[in-house]
Amino acid sequence: MLRLWGEYELEKNAFIQLDNVTKEYPGVVALNKVSFTITPNDIHALVGENGAGKSTIIKILGGLERPSSGTLRVRGKDYKYLTPKLSQELGIAVIHQELMILPELSVAENLFLGQVPRFVNWSSVYERAQTILRRLGLDDINPKQPAGELTVAQQQMIEIARAVSRNASLLILDEPTSSLTAVETEVLLRLLESLRDEGTSIIYVSHRMKEVFDICNTITVLRDGNMITSKSKDDISSGEVIQLMVGRPVENFYVRNQPARHGEELLAVRDLTRRGYFYNVSFSLRAGEILGFSGLIGSGRTEVMRAVVGLDKYTSGEVVFNGSTWDKPTVARSINEGLIYLPEDRKSEGMFTKLDIIDNICSILLREVSSVGVISRKKTRNLSENIVETYSLRLGGLKTKGGQLSGGTQQKIILARALALRPKVLILDEPTRGIDVGAKQEIYRLLNQLTEMGTGIILISSELPEVLGLSDRIVVMREGYVVGELERNQATEQSVMDLAIGYAV
Repeated sequence: MLRLWGEYELEKNAFIQLDNVTKEYPGVVALNKVSFTITPNDIHALVGENGAGKSTIIKILGGLERPSSGTLRVRGKDYKYLTPKLSQELGIAVIHQELMILPELSVAENLFLGQVPRFVNWSSVYERAQTILRRLGLDDINPKQPAGELTVAQQQMIEIARAVSRNASLLILDEPTSSLTAVETEVLLRLLESLRDEGTSIIYVSHRMKEVFDICNTITVLRDGNMITSKSKDDISSGEVIQLMVGRPVENFYVRNQPARHGEELLAVRDLTRRGYFYNVSFSLRAGEILGFSGLIGSGRTEVMRAVVGLDKYTSGEVVFNGSTWDKPTVARSINEGLIYLPEDRKSEGMFTKLDIIDNICSILLREVSSVGVISRKKTRNLSENIVETYSLRLGGLKTKGGQLSGGTQQKIILARALALRPKVLILDEPTRGIDVGAKQEIYRLLNQLTEMGTGIILISSELPEVLGLSDRIVVMREGYVVGELERNQATEQSVMDLAIGYAV
C-alpha cells in the first residue's frame, strides 16, 4: 500500500526515492524540487538535454554534492545528503563516462581497488576475480592482464564487475555506450539486463533513445532542472520523450534536403594505403553532398581522414582536392585550401577549455584579427558575432570559458571555428557523440545549410540512424578496407551492418 511523503507517493518496495530535491548554485537552480523513485529490478532511464540536471542527480546520489533542500530515502531511511563513503556503504556505484581505470594495474587489481589488504594472497585474489568475471560472462578477460590493454568496452565491464564485487544494489551509468561499437553495446545491454533480473537497480543516463526503449523499464524526463514526467516506457513514445526533453515538437529529426547531386567533384581519394591501418581506400565527394562513413570502431575510418588532411603520413595512393593532386598533404595546406577536419575527441584535440568562446573561434584566424602581432579584441568579437549570426548558432555568452560549456555547445563552437575558415570540404568525426537531442538537431540543421551553400561534408558516425538519416551515400569500412558503398535509397541498418561485420556476400 502506498502512503504519502510530502506531496509524493512512496512505494513500499522502493530502493531509493528523491523527494523535492533541490540544488542551487550561486545564480543557478540546477535542480528544482525533483521527485522520483528507483525500485528493485528496474532499469530506470534518466534523460534530458545537457544542463537538464542529470549530472547533478548523479553527483548527489554518489555523495559528491549535497542537496540544498529535499530528502533522499534509501532502503527506507531518510537522509538529507550522502557522502561518498556512505553512498558506497548503501550499495550505490557510479560508473562515469570518463572511466576510472588504472591502466598499469592488472584487471584483478582494478577490480578490487581499495579492497585489497596490505598483505595479499594473490592466488586468492586472481581466483576471486576470475569467479566474478565468469559470473558476468567475461571469461575471455585474464585477471592478470594489465587493464590498459583492454578495449574501452572491456574496461567498462571491469567497472561494472568492480561494483558487483562490492555488492552494489544500484548501478548508475552515465552515457555508457558513447565510445562503444554496436556489437559492444549489445553485449553491455544484455549484461545490464542480466543484473536487473538478479535484483540490481540501474539508473541509465543516455541520449540514445533506441537504447533507452530497448532496455529500460521506466523513463524520467528532466528539463532545466525540473522533473517533467516519470513513466513506464510502455506509456510513452520516443517522440513524446524527445518533445518533453526539448520543450517543443521535434519533427523530421534528421533534416536532409536534396543536395546538388551534380555538383563538381571536390575531393577524390584513390587507392590510399597506410600499412597497418588501411588499404586501397578510394572514394569521392561532390559539392553539396554528405558522404557518410560507417563501420565498427577500429575499421579505419578516422585513420583515413587523418591521412587525407595531412595529420598522418600514408604509404601510397593519392589525394586530389579541388582538381589538384596532392603528393603529400599537410595540415597547413589543408586549412589554407579549405579542407577542414573536426576531430573525434573535442576536449583534448578540438577545444581550448581555458579560453572563452571568442578566443576559441578566432584561434585559427589570428592574422585576420591582429595587426603587427597585436590582437584586436574588437576584431575578435566582431568576427565571432558575425559567425554566430550568419549560422544562427545558440552559444550563450561569448565570454564563457570553453571548459564550462556543455558538450553540445563545445561542438557548436568547434564547428563555428571551422566555418570561419569558409571550408569547401568539412570532415566531421563523431560530431554528435555525447550531446543532447536539441544540440544534435541544431548541428543537423547547420550541416543541411552548408550543403545548400555547396560545401561537401564527410560524416563519420557510429550512430547508424544518424548516418542513414543524413547521408546521400554511405561508404562502409571493415578492418581497414572499404567493403561497400550504398546509395541513400539502398541503405538500411541491416545492409550497413551486414557489410560492417562481414555478413554480406
